[in-house]
Amino acid sequence: LIHFYKRIQITKMAAHNYLSTYTLKDFIAEKVTLTQSPKKKSSPPVSPLSATASPFQPKVPTTCISVTSLVSPSLPCLVPVPSLQLPLSVLRQYFPFAINLHYISGQDLVTLARSSRYIIIEDRVELSHQAFCIPFLDTEITFV
Repeated sequence: LIHFYKRIQITKMAAHNYLSTYTLKDFIAEKVTLTQSPKKKSSPPVSPLSATASPFQPKVPTTCISVTSLVSPSLPCLVPVPSLQLPLSVLRQYFPFAINLHYISGQDLVTLARSSRYIIIEDRVELSHQAFCIPFLDTEITFV
């Protein structure tokens, strides 16, 4: 009687808990077909996140101004301006001997203001990070 009761209990449990027809044989067949099928193109490697990574800086489209030499005018060159200030170092990449930046308004030659970082050493001032303040971003105006 005890043996009969255990057999009924086992069949009841099996009927309620095992609802899938997916077997070990199906699992093995699936793994075999995956290893035998041609490899798909590998996706680009994903780098892990890092706490020491630099913060995300979205790229802002760079605007350009038209610049030509005042001494020997030639075809204007488009110089990128990252903000409303043009670093002297960037201007010198295009015009190595540049010291000032101007634009012509009618009959007037207007000199642009320049901002600089400074350090006072003893009795003198040392300038660094010099940049021209660009009053307007327009490729119609040619700076000289």
